[in-house]
Amino acid sequence: MASAPLAVVTIGYKTYLLSRAKATKLLELMSEAVECDWDFSGCVRNYVVGEAPNVELRFIEPSQVVMPDGVSSPAPASRRTAKAITRQPLRLANK
Repeated sequence: MASAPLAVVTIGYKTYLLSRAKATKLLELMSEAVECDWDFSGCVRNYVVGEAPNVELRFIEPSQVVMPDGVSSPAPASRRTAKAITRQPLRLANK
C-alpha cells in the first residue's frame, strides 16, 4: 500500500488511511449519508436523523506515512461479513 497513491479521509473526529481510489469512493458514499442517533422509547428502537457528517478528503504522499517500529505496511482488520457478525454469540462480562 505504501507505493500506491494514498489519501486520508476524516469522518467526524477520526482519520483513516486508504488508497486514493477507495478514499474517493468512500467520500462519494458519505456525501449521501446523514448522522443518526437511536432512541429507545417504548418497545421499538427509533433512529433520529441529524445533519450531514463532517467528511474531509486529503491526498497525501507515501513519504508522509510513518509506520510504528517493526511494521512495514498497514494491516487492515480481517473482514467479517454482516451475516457472520450477527451470528456471533453475545458475550457478557462476569461481575
